[in-house]
This record gives sequence, structure tokens and C-alpha cells, in this order.
Amino acid sequence: MLDKFADELREQREKSGLTLQQMATKTRIDIKFLEAIDQGNFAFLPDLYVKAFVKQYSKTIGLDENLMIKKFEAAKEGKEYSQAPPVIEEEPADQIVDDSTSVPISSDSLYLTFFAKETSWVFVVLDNNRTQEFTLSPNSKFSVAASREFKATVGNSGGVTLQMNNQAVDFTGRAGSVRYFKLDRNGIVYLNTPPKLEQQ
Repeated sequence: MLDKFADELREQREKSGLTLQQMATKTRIDIKFLEAIDQGNFAFLPDLYVKAFVKQYSKTIGLDENLMIKKFEAAKEGKEYSQAPPVIEEEPADQIVDDSTSVPISSDSLYLTFFAKETSWVFVVLDNNRTQEFTLSPNSKFSVAASREFKATVGNSGGVTLQMNNQAVDFTGRAGSVRYFKLDRNGIVYLNTPPKLEQQ
């Protein structure tokens, strides 16, 4: 099923008249990952990042990225995707886009804003009791809120800057590389392993 899914993406790319090199330029995804997608090889990175790439690839060739993620999930399970109720699509990112979640304002809240210069994918654990996952397009931002701390995985970390409660965070990323960190009122600490929701 993944081969069939890859064929659909490749055929639409070819209909769009885009080469893999042009796709790499437009999406800022490394061409070796685009080649893997074309060949139906989706095991080249953890699932979180693969889905981010599939969304960006689909959007660039004019497909509904949310629908294609549903098809990808079904294909991984060896199933044909059956149409589900429509989901809310992301805002276009041709201007500064703020997809922030509405959160109750309280005096002890921490607000973390991710600013993207390039396409980046983010997974955040908030206060170790809930998670949020999102993909940032170039020139977009996204804010999350917590009471105590944030633990995050940031892909293409060189393309992201951070602010907490409107103050710049001394975050050092690397282009094309993943970074893990914990951030609270005491500052930022870089982690060696991907953060996850831990059992209390």
C-alpha cells in the first residue's frame, strides 16, 4: 500500500511539472528524503518527521495535505483510505501566520512562541500532561502555553527561533538537524533523547 501511496505522490508531482531538485528547492527538504518518498521508502526517519515531509510534499504539488496524511496512515496499516469527515486545514503561510492555540490567560502561565524562517516540524510536551505537534511553514509562528515547563523536539532546528513570554530564548539550532530541549523559568536545557509524555 505504501508503494501505491508513493505512486500517487510521484504522479501528481510529475503532472505539476516539478523535478525532485525543484521540489527540494521549494520544500527545503533534502533531496535524498524526496527520493526515498518517491520510491515508497518511508522508514528513513521517525514517523513524526516523515509525516511533516509528506504534508509539505503534498502541499507543494497541490494536494490536500491533511487528506494525504490520512492516506499515509491507512497505507502503513495496509489499508485503502476511506473518506473521513473534513478536517480544518492549516492557514496558508504566504504572510506571517499565527496558528496559535487559544489558551486561558493566567498570571503564572508560560507562553512559548516558535518563529520559523524555514519549514520546521515541532513536537512539544506541555507540563508532562499533554502534547502538541505541528509543522511550521516559512515565515510563520505558533504559540503554546504551559504552567511549568516545555519539552520539545524541533526538526530543522536551525530554521527556528524562540520567545518565551515575549523574551528571546537563547536557542541554538542546526540547519537540517533535530534538537531536543527542556525550557522553564530557569532557562533552556538541551536533551540527548526525544522528550515524551511520561507516566506520572
